[in-house]
Amino acid sequence: MKRLFNIVLGLSFVTICAFAKNSTDTLRVLAIGNSFSIDAMEYLDTIAKSQNKCLIYGNIVKGGCSLERHANNIKESVKEYSYIKSVLGERTTTRMVNLNDFIDDEKWNCVSIQQVSHLQGMCNSYYPYIKEIISFLKNELNWNFQIYFHQTWAYPVYSEHKGFKYYHNDQREMLDSINVNVSRVTKQEKIKKIFFSGNAIQLLRETNGESVNRDGFHLNVLGRYAAACVWYETLFKESALKIKYKPSELSEEEALAAKKAAHTAVKKGFKVNFSK
Repeated sequence: MKRLFNIVLGLSFVTICAFAKNSTDTLRVLAIGNSFSIDAMEYLDTIAKSQNKCLIYGNIVKGGCSLERHANNIKESVKEYSYIKSVLGERTTTRMVNLNDFIDDEKWNCVSIQQVSHLQGMCNSYYPYIKEIISFLKNELNWNFQIYFHQTWAYPVYSEHKGFKYYHNDQREMLDSINVNVSRVTKQEKIKKIFFSGNAIQLLRETNGESVNRDGFHLNVLGRYAAACVWYETLFKESALKIKYKPSELSEEEALAAKKAAHTAVKKGFKVNFSK
């Protein structure tokens, strides 16, 4: 009986979302990012589907792309991006495109921007590029939408990323610099919505150590799941603690730790307290 109920529920979701593809009931989210937005969104569509939420997202990415490079690429219509699109959990990827061609692919409700990870904690790296990108978005998208900012994470303590030197190869210094400058810039640009992925990852490190990365800066399955939980709770205003889905690679304990870290990060924002 339970299995039958789940099948019926699943079919109902498919039917509802098939209708919602062209409906205002579907949340449409665009990210202008790099490999860190790929990390954060890896499980977002699967989580949304498991929670019976209708989500369409686009992720326009170029690895290592800074705000400066995005701004210059917009001006010159440079074809170096990949456009990853998920429609109710079904993904496609279009390669070697320019950002301008896909900026209005959907009537996006939310558009996320971010600074490249090693420059997130450096205020002077944002200007004038963030203003140029925001101006471009407002000119191109002639409907009501909200700009979000993606706060990324500090590097693991063993990282050999060349940008880690800007923070004296100190994880906590990097995190503190990110929080100070993301807070400053978002206030100045009147960006009220922030994905606190970086703070969630740091909270997760307090319980699970440095086991959240797959290299010196990118996230592994556990880290990606935590970041996706942040995005889910921020977008849908539903506690990450209610999320049913977990990647098969994670234990129940790991998944719960990730959800708790995400929920606390979203709830506390810049006021989160770190024990380490």
